[in-house]
Amino acid sequence: MKSEKLSILSIFIFSLCIGLLAGAGAGNDHILPVTLVTAIALTLSRDKIAARSNVDREELNNDDFQSNPHSGNYYTWPELNQFQYEVRSNSYQDAINQLLQEDVSNSATMANDAPLILNAQLITDSEHLYDKNAVRIDIHVRTIGYLGPDEALAFHGRLNQRGLANQVTVCKALVYKKTDNANKNNIYGVKLDIEPFLIPEKNNTGRE
Repeated sequence: MKSEKLSILSIFIFSLCIGLLAGAGAGNDHILPVTLVTAIALTLSRDKIAARSNVDREELNNDDFQSNPHSGNYYTWPELNQFQYEVRSNSYQDAINQLLQEDVSNSATMANDAPLILNAQLITDSEHLYDKNAVRIDIHVRTIGYLGPDEALAFHGRLNQRGLANQVTVCKALVYKKTDNANKNNIYGVKLDIEPFLIPEKNNTGRE
């Protein structure tokens, strides 16, 4: 497999971000020196970084294939470009951060508050501790959330209608920054580009 080196533009953007962070902490005089040192170090290490990245990518692909023998036959849901379903991702901020840090260009994009569109895998998780109908959402082999219980049940029905029971399927996911109303700080949100789920209304029996 051919090694994919970091582009000069990616190195410049990443180095500048590091320089700006250093300047914010130690003063503006440190921005240029830190930027130059970081750029030189990354440029000299391009081959090693590319080689390590290829090894990691192959390991991840192997792990993914072993966990799902049909990894090459994913069904992809039609793209609606609506991104209406909000994933409950507050508990998965560390995983999303790690996901974005894997790619320098992704980090630079999110640093500028620009949303990012990635492929998400929707995986039925019958071994979930609390919900046998759980549907896990993974991006690049990192779990970034689950469907809600009602949506997961509706999703299983959708899979059954298409003869896709228990299969991994794929849709587009929008990763963006939003404000956490509780703490008033910025966190990552995730929305799926998938047909809205029709949740049956629960019978009102009058009981508490």
